[in-house]
Amino acid sequence: MPVAVKKLKSIHDHDGYREAEEKLLDLRRQLKDADARRITLDKQLSGERFTQHEAGVRRDAEAIVAGDAETEPSVRQEYLDARRQVEVLQHAIRLQQPRVNSARGDASREICKARLSDHKKHAAAIGAALDQLKTAIEAEQAFRQQLSSDGANFTSPLCACSFPRQGNASVKMLREIENWFKEMEKHEYV
Repeated sequence: MPVAVKKLKSIHDHDGYREAEEKLLDLRRQLKDADARRITLDKQLSGERFTQHEAGVRRDAEAIVAGDAETEPSVRQEYLDARRQVEVLQHAIRLQQPRVNSARGDASREICKARLSDHKKHAAAIGAALDQLKTAIEAEQAFRQQLSSDGANFTSPLCACSFPRQGNASVKMLREIENWFKEMEKHEYV
């Protein structure tokens, strides 16, 4: 029995990309929260007088001597822990970003593969229009050449209608059209 293949409309429909992106967004939220906590603790630490710090150390030391298993962490220790958490999350984000990029590439390839026939239709329409443009440019060049062969100057009431209009640009345009068709043939579009 054939397995149904889900047609992807956007990269957000791709499970791998969506999961990697959600993980990255979660890490960024955690980083924002951790950094806000670090800033708060930094302000507390900056405002804490040495005597308050010393009193906290004395209180924690007395609790340890009395046999209390848990002591309340000092603001300084909380700050150091928060700063480390910020660094860890920043590193995790740097690790996750390439995973998101890779998943985006995988999803993009799947989407582009699924939409290849539509793209080829667009390329065929462009090719038909370029073919008409090429024919028109060549016809206009032949018209000018015939005028010159007949000894006439290109002048009023005729106006310059070559495309593009700068100097010898129509010759360059014809080369670009030719190169476009070669590239499309290479990819089997035409």
